[in-house]
Amino acid sequence: MNHFAWRAIALSLCSLACGALPASPANVSRPMSELHATVTLHLGKTADWVAITPDAVWVASTGPYAVHRIDPHTNTEVATVVLAGEPCAGLATGFGSLWVPLCGKPYGSPNSLAKVDLQSNVLSAVYSAGPAAAEGGVTTSRDSVWLVTDKDGSLARIDPSSGAVLQIVRVPAGSYNPLYEQGQIWVSHAAGADISRVDAATGILEATAKTHAGPRFLTTGADAVWTLNQGDGSLTRVDTMSSRATTTIALGTPGHGGDIAFSDGMIFTTMPKVPLSLVDAASATLRCQWVGAGGDSLAIGHGAIWLTDYRAGTISRFELKDVLAHCPADQPGAAEHAAALDVAAATRFANLALKCVHEEFPTHISHTLNSAADARTARALWPAFYGCFDWHSAVHGHWLLTRLLREFPDAPFAATARSELARSLTPENLAAEVAYLQQDNRASFERPYGLAWLLQLCAELRQWNDPEAQQWSQALRGLEGEAASRLKSWLPKLHYPIRVGEHDQTAFSFGLMWDWAGVTGDAEMRALLSDAAHRFYRKDRECPLTYEPSGEDFLSPCLAEADFMRRVLEPRTYARWLSGFLPGISRHAEIAWLTPAVVTDRTDPKLAHLDGLNLSRAWMLEGMAKGLPDGDPRIRILRQVADQHREAALPWITGEHYEGGHWLGTFAVYLTTAAGLR
Repeated sequence: MNHFAWRAIALSLCSLACGALPASPANVSRPMSELHATVTLHLGKTADWVAITPDAVWVASTGPYAVHRIDPHTNTEVATVVLAGEPCAGLATGFGSLWVPLCGKPYGSPNSLAKVDLQSNVLSAVYSAGPAAAEGGVTTSRDSVWLVTDKDGSLARIDPSSGAVLQIVRVPAGSYNPLYEQGQIWVSHAAGADISRVDAATGILEATAKTHAGPRFLTTGADAVWTLNQGDGSLTRVDTMSSRATTTIALGTPGHGGDIAFSDGMIFTTMPKVPLSLVDAASATLRCQWVGAGGDSLAIGHGAIWLTDYRAGTISRFELKDVLAHCPADQPGAAEHAAALDVAAATRFANLALKCVHEEFPTHISHTLNSAADARTARALWPAFYGCFDWHSAVHGHWLLTRLLREFPDAPFAATARSELARSLTPENLAAEVAYLQQDNRASFERPYGLAWLLQLCAELRQWNDPEAQQWSQALRGLEGEAASRLKSWLPKLHYPIRVGEHDQTAFSFGLMWDWAGVTGDAEMRALLSDAAHRFYRKDRECPLTYEPSGEDFLSPCLAEADFMRRVLEPRTYARWLSGFLPGISRHAEIAWLTPAVVTDRTDPKLAHLDGLNLSRAWMLEGMAKGLPDGDPRIRILRQVADQHREAALPWITGEHYEGGHWLGTFAVYLTTAAGLR
């Protein structure tokens, strides 16, 4: 009997034996040869355990015992850090370090925990607290490193600076894999059939949730923790709010090894001989499964799935968009609903940015002078982003050009757009931008709106597989890191959301930051934003949409919040939340519950904001529709109202008046290319 027939039987038997498992689609299996790797790198005798950082992919190996740093932009190995023991459990990042649990060498020697400096690629310390067993894991919270150190269930809180064990939390014996998420440590009980939740601040064991047998590896996403169960080869979803298992999905992949990751609303798992399975989080269904040689560990970042073949000692890069293209959804998404942007319109919008990205005057400077020497022009202060009237408009004008070049690489404006980007994004210009931010009295500069748009520009360049774009992306790394660091420092201290219709609003910027973190694989940023979403917005009810708009809004406080929350919550949870947050959404087309804003004077820079409001409302309504589960009656209405706002605004984005022309092109491109939906 061939391998595919055996796979079908295994799935059927698991569904029958497990009873509660939803049936899997009959056509999910396909050969791994269907997917083509961008690159495959040989690292050692074996390759296992992968971690993603904003500028690297780290992989562990044996023969040699080491961790290897891969540059995701060149797809080459750039550093190898030799270790004194076998890297035998999952990796984690935090506190500027890569944390590597080591099993003793030779066997019988004490296990330990290696600390590798992410900047210098040097082994900076080895701590005596080691993993309880192979196939375990390590995680980092805001102030500690967490590791299960023995088979009796000792979860150790470790000081990242000294390696001292600060606290021991008792979890069920035979628990090995911890994972931090939103102030909680989740620990899977591989010797049983449950998962524990520990408060990361107090170390108190607060709850347990039933899974299927042998939960080992786990990930978080879509308001849930997901466990890969080795006992019966299934996947269990545990709701993070209630700490209850809500569903278990048959994968038909029992056995040792494996790994799991979450991205783009999907759960990805790997097991030996079943290198990749893809589960839709919203519908809790196994959508596709690729079988064949290889598999054992994976991570997602830099627009790709990084998948190891344990026995071959290799890691392969598969572009995420290509994998998803081989596994299309049954229903068209909201991005497909949006009207396509043609070359003529793209050229019109590109010309708006080309006119202003290096137009020095008129200019509006938001700038604190530390001395008389700081009384300088925008071009002297910000040599990369001085045009388009103000700093943030210059930044997102560069995003507009990058976005359109990716969409229309051979358009009439392409050569000029490349030239203008190259003129701005030089290492010298960007180093000066970093130096400006690092001066005194710059802590709140362009926070959050301008910094969020900067991250969006960086995300666009990171995803563009073009040699020149990758040079610009690399040149931006210092400024990107400075912006991300500032936002991460600010988020935990922000006690209240900012609910206005202009630049300071938090919800819209949070959405841009969330999407950047997805591209870069920045789990810390995602965790901080998820925490902010729950602190600021999860309990919101009956948003006063009838109070909108204010006279100078270009963002809707209510819709921006709803568009951000659909990124954080899984569809069914989001549907319930939206019912309480905007209960007035009509389910009938003839009821006009939200009409486009009226613009009375497009020569007035503040009144022209309302054109931007119509554009941003349109994409936020599309986002809300995307966030709802299939069949929700509000989807049709939301898209209909989005079309009304689109039609009210797009004809006016001409550049006739510089008051709107210097920035509205970005909003038009963000809408018409479905940038927030992909």
